[in-house]
Amino acid sequence: MSFSRGTVFSGVRSGLARRAAGAAALTLAVLGAGPDGRVGPAAAQSAATFAPAAFVDGRAITSFDVDQRLRLLRFVGLPSVSDESALQSMIDDRLKRAAAEAAGVRVTREDVDLGLSRFAQSQGLNASTLERRLKRDGISLAVVREYIETEVLWTAVVRRDYGVTEEVTELDLEDEIAAAGLDKAVSYDLGEIAIPAGRDRAAASALAEEVAAEARAGGGFEALARRHSRSPSARRGGRVGTVPQDRLPPGLANALSGLEPGGVAGPFEVQGGFVILTIFDRVETPRELSEADREAIRARLLDQRLARRAEGRLAELRAQAYVDRL
Repeated sequence: MSFSRGTVFSGVRSGLARRAAGAAALTLAVLGAGPDGRVGPAAAQSAATFAPAAFVDGRAITSFDVDQRLRLLRFVGLPSVSDESALQSMIDDRLKRAAAEAAGVRVTREDVDLGLSRFAQSQGLNASTLERRLKRDGISLAVVREYIETEVLWTAVVRRDYGVTEEVTELDLEDEIAAAGLDKAVSYDLGEIAIPAGRDRAAASALAEEVAAEARAGGGFEALARRHSRSPSARRGGRVGTVPQDRLPPGLANALSGLEPGGVAGPFEVQGGFVILTIFDRVETPRELSEADREAIRARLLDQRLARRAEGRLAELRAQAYVDRL
């Protein structure tokens, strides 16, 4: 058992113990325990499922809550999460909801419906497919709605308390545009060496590493492409032609963004093998940003600032709360 604030008075501790005992007794009563308190195996398992896992300022988080959060975190692509990280996520949610309640912040069902729709889109699903996938993974839709409602409440609290002080000025906007090069359209005169995996992927990987090292050492990218590449561009010395940066996959675009002409990137593992890239030339042309573009950049900057504020506020709430992990 652990507590998040210094030394907790024995009265608080015993009060929480009484709450835990009371919750367990209620669960056993609902499950039909006999006079001697014994229950069958299935009922005992259910009792364990709904037993308290923690108290946050006296409010229980059950083992069921933690299990559902663990499943949800894995559902969104975090396979390495643990019971402890799921419990901490639930504790944070309790703190967020309490902060919203104290601030008198409310959200509508329509707000939650919109959040659920966006959540489904973020997973590449529509509403009906989302519900089926959740059911398949043993996740309650009601649990997901509560999770989304909490995030909508928390966002409203943070925007209410910090939205004005974190206003993004025109100077902030211009600085961000210049620093990120958003006022320029970038294209690359790109070269590639494509090495198929064949039946021996390990050997192909080793060859790709060897070719990339030789290219970096000045071995001549075009000559290496003619010798090793199995792409149609090989006969042109690996020259692909001019490719706009925004047409590249994000991973490749990031890898090439800091590369000077003549530099070599990779090898990258791709479907069917490995690819090594170079930039023969980099072309920048001025780009006029629309008002919608500027507002999108402004919104992103504001979101970044509010996210930092939100994390600081949550850290304060954690420090102030009485959290009893059972």
